[in-house]
Parts: sequence; C-alpha cells; structure tokens
Amino acid sequence: MKNFILNLKLFTISLIFGLIFTSFFCINYSTRMQKAIANEVIRFHVLANSNSNFDQTLKLKVRDEILYALRDKLSNAKNKSQTKFILQKNLPLIKKVARQTIIKNGYNYDVKVLLTNDVFPTKSYADLKLPPGIYETLQIIIGNGRGENWWCVMFPPLCFVDAAKKSVPDNLKNDFKNILTDDEFKLINSKNENISVKAKFKIVEAWQKFNIKFAKKKELA
Repeated sequence: MKNFILNLKLFTISLIFGLIFTSFFCINYSTRMQKAIANEVIRFHVLANSNSNFDQTLKLKVRDEILYALRDKLSNAKNKSQTKFILQKNLPLIKKVARQTIIKNGYNYDVKVLLTNDVFPTKSYADLKLPPGIYETLQIIIGNGRGENWWCVMFPPLCFVDAAKKSVPDNLKNDFKNILTDDEFKLINSKNENISVKAKFKIVEAWQKFNIKFAKKKELA
C-alpha cells in the first residue's frame, strides 16, 4: 500500500512537471513564432467611444472612410516598412478624415490616431488566423475609446478583403507566403490547423491576458 501511494505521488509530481514543461514549451515556441510574424505585419485597430448602437455604427463609418482614403495610397506597398512609412506620412490626413466623419454624423468626439504597439487576441480572417500577441498597429481611438473594438490587417492588406469571403484570395496568400517562412505560414493557415496549434494559441492567449492584468494591477498600486 505504501509503495502504491509513493508511486502515485511520483506519478502526480511527474505529471505536474510534464504539464509545466509542455506549457512553457508552447508559450516559448508560439511567442517566438508570433514575434516573427509580427515583424512582417501591421494591423489596424478602431476603438468606439462606447457600446451604444450609435457609437458602434459611427466606429464602422470611421473605419470605412479611413480605408477608402488609404486604399490607393497603400496599393503599391510591398512590405511592412513601406506601409508604415505611408501611414506615418498620412497620419494628419487619417485624423482629418476620422474627425470629419464624426462631425458629419452629428458628434463632436475627439479622435486620436496613433502608430503604436497593441495587444491582439487570436483573430481569424477567412481561412487565415493570426496568433495572439503584440503587433505594430494603426490605432484610432474615438472619444473615450471604451466601446468594442474592430480590427484587421493593414499589411498584407486584408482590410480590403470582403469579410464575408470564406477564403483569402490567392494573391494575398502569396503576399503572406513571400514575407513569412513556411512554418510561419503553416501556423496562420487555418486549413493546416490542428488541435496542437489551437492549444498553443489558447495557452499563449491565457498567458498574455494574465500578464496584462498583472501590469494593470501594478499601475494601480
């Protein structure tokens, strides 16, 4: 009986350490992969003033007008650096378009336009799925910025793809293939997704949420 209890304890300890090691490996692997992907990608993030129907509708109108204003300007961007340069150059225009859209719709909210680093959850775009993590982002904050978010990928330009499509067009997939390694592209291509990839995404996302909550608690302390 003593041997059984001892073996059970040893098994439990081994199982716990195995889970810890596996979780650490998943976090380390997925974090490295996410950083490599983020080095080649720039995203777009719009925060509504609130969750009221009016503010959420306004958010989408601001999004549409900004994307319309940037479509031609970004059409020849071949990489993240070129996209970032165009966005930086046009920050005053982006703010002007956002502000005019807000006023046109009967509001007087302030608007902030930033090129910043932002935290994103796992996000699917048709049959591509980007891992959770920190990405360089064109961020639009309308008013208090306390409403639900809208986000997409500015480069490669998934923002300009019909959201109803079930598959990303081949030319855009080729853009991703050109800037990512084979392993990185396999990770974001949901057709290749398996239970292991889903588990890694979930573990990393949970880890990041814990870090964000911990950082906020430190700020409030």
